[in-house]
Amino acid sequence: MKTGLQHQLGFLGMMLALAACSAAPDQSGASSKGAQAGGEQGASGRQETMAAATAAAITPVDVVAVNAAGHQPAQAPAQGQRSASSQRDRAIFQAAGFRFSQARGQWESGSCGDPPMGAYEPGAISKVEDLNGDGRLEALVTEGGTCYGNVGTRFWLLSQQPGGQWKVMTNSIAMPEFLATKGADGFPDIQGGGPGFCFPVTRWNGREYALNRHEYEGRPCSPPR
Repeated sequence: MKTGLQHQLGFLGMMLALAACSAAPDQSGASSKGAQAGGEQGASGRQETMAAATAAAITPVDVVAVNAAGHQPAQAPAQGQRSASSQRDRAIFQAAGFRFSQARGQWESGSCGDPPMGAYEPGAISKVEDLNGDGRLEALVTEGGTCYGNVGTRFWLLSQQPGGQWKVMTNSIAMPEFLATKGADGFPDIQGGGPGFCFPVTRWNGREYALNRHEYEGRPCSPPR
């Protein structure tokens, strides 16, 4: 009786062992498939996370911010400066007696005719700076053409007044050169160049630029009579 029971229990244990062995590959396969699926889902999730992070890092808002920080501030002041410069230039030309020709799109003094005859270079502001260090600007206006003879150039020197308006200090048919020597109020002497070898030098006396001497290459000279 006991032996038969032992045989039955042994047979039952063997059947359970066989069942376990037959089920093990399926579980291993299921586990492998589950791991593979989990890996694919994990990789897919990581890719989606990276894509979302990239999309969040590069957005139209950021592009606009870069443009606003990198380009727009550089353009806005330039436009404002151009506007202010245009207003200033207009004031300088008008104070020098020039008028703007809409037909020709240029500033003209009228000294060379209307329209200007022969070879002509319209009015130009060739220098704007503080010449004597008083904190106010000076402006040099030039105009060229055959109407100014062999010299071919006329210049106007203007100074900005305390109220902001511009005033002509001197004008002459000559090619101006600012020298290191100075007159009243620290304004530089002006040599009026042109054809020849001895040029007049004018000096500011507090009221006007008046003839002071003649020079050639920094040395005194006597003009031909």
